[in-house]
Amino acid sequence: MGWEHLQPMSSRRMPELPTGTVTFLFTDIEGSTQLLQSLGESYRAVQDAQSRLVRGAIDETGGTVIRTEGDSFFAVFHTSAAAVGAAVAAQRALFSHDWPHDRPLRVRMGMHTGDGVLGGDDYIGIDVNQAARIAAAAWGGQILLSEATTALVRGRPPHGVAIRSLGRHRMKDLWRDVELYDLVIDGLEADFPPPRTLDARTNLPAELTSFVGREAAVGRVLDLLSTTRLLTLTGPGGTGKTRLAVRVAAEILTKFPHGAFFVDLAPISDPALVIPTIAIALQIREEGWERPVEESLKDHLRDRRLLLVLDNFEQVLDAAPLVTGLLRSAPALKVLVTSRAPLRVQGEQDVPIAPLEVPDPHRLPPLEGLAEKESVVLFTDRATAVPPPFVSPTKTHRRSLQSSLASTVCPLPSSWQRREAPSFRRPPCSSEWSAAFRFSPVRRGTPPIDRRRCGRRSVGATSCSRTVNASSFGGSRF
Repeated sequence: MGWEHLQPMSSRRMPELPTGTVTFLFTDIEGSTQLLQSLGESYRAVQDAQSRLVRGAIDETGGTVIRTEGDSFFAVFHTSAAAVGAAVAAQRALFSHDWPHDRPLRVRMGMHTGDGVLGGDDYIGIDVNQAARIAAAAWGGQILLSEATTALVRGRPPHGVAIRSLGRHRMKDLWRDVELYDLVIDGLEADFPPPRTLDARTNLPAELTSFVGREAAVGRVLDLLSTTRLLTLTGPGGTGKTRLAVRVAAEILTKFPHGAFFVDLAPISDPALVIPTIAIALQIREEGWERPVEESLKDHLRDRRLLLVLDNFEQVLDAAPLVTGLLRSAPALKVLVTSRAPLRVQGEQDVPIAPLEVPDPHRLPPLEGLAEKESVVLFTDRATAVPPPFVSPTKTHRRSLQSSLASTVCPLPSSWQRREAPSFRRPPCSSEWSAAFRFSPVRRGTPPIDRRRCGRRSVGATSCSRTVNASSFGGSRF
């Protein structure tokens, strides 16, 4: 429940509110809507007990409750030590209480110390907003502190409590990154996912090499995603489907307020593991045997505008109906899939991804035009990363192909992207081929060409003693 909707406590006379430097505390129950649906009429007793315990902790430490609504509290304290003491006491009381649903009630809390500027019977100013944002970033059972609050209590935290740094985070509507801390309380849960800040809006893999070509494909996929909720990039392995999907997700990230998340399905082959794998990528925790993870995932996605990138789906095609189930339960969800075969479900848009265009080695264009072909640019770009240089030593042509190797390089990308041939068998061993293989970005673990029989001087050699696997040269591996 949003704290911006909390109402002033007009039912009783407000005490004189502190001004100057004060500490603001916000709290609410995590997953209260789902809990209400699960407990029905019994939820009122849970909410009343939570309200009594939290209010008791606030009153005991001299705090003042400013606003409440349902299960949410907004309170102010003269000192940061009092605010921390109230939050710790409330969490301990909530943990030890005997709840009717037989598990601890998860209440998230956040606080910030700043200027207590009054506006009528309430506080106004950026410090109140920052405290609310910090609380919204917490998980149930967690207490988050700003750097300002931590600086005032670091030397004297409550007994059995340690302060842990969580690093700097970007938060909605705040111009500067915020240093966050949380409290580790003896006997209470301490293992939480990263705070729910803007930094947690994506887990897309970082691009470690330059993105070569595919500009037209990126534009086409972006256009299709604007009107399609389930888009599948299909094609043989090694054609760059994953790299293309990640680039598209990064380009469109700003259009999804709740982020874009990459789910790697390569490690699994059991369709039953697809939903738990997605939940792990979204940092959705198990809620016990009473609530299946699929229900928790659907509830998490229901009101979110989010992009899921499901990679390597060909291994779990039987799980395709589960994807459509997620789309039905979450109207603003979009899914981008990479697979060697389409999912063949309702609403899917299949986009075949072809290998990069390669020139015909028997009808080569001029060297200048050859160097502009995407497949050749990809090979040249990767080869230049491996010394000695694969390019011309002149400054004006440092990224152009050596004319003496042009006829050798051209067949390579075509061969790497062909999956009908499982491996390179007995490759030619002229000096040019040896150089080309030497400078190619072979993955670690691929057996090298035997230099004793395939060295630079073995111009007339016709065979090699090693086999180079074609899968080591897949376009997506660069």
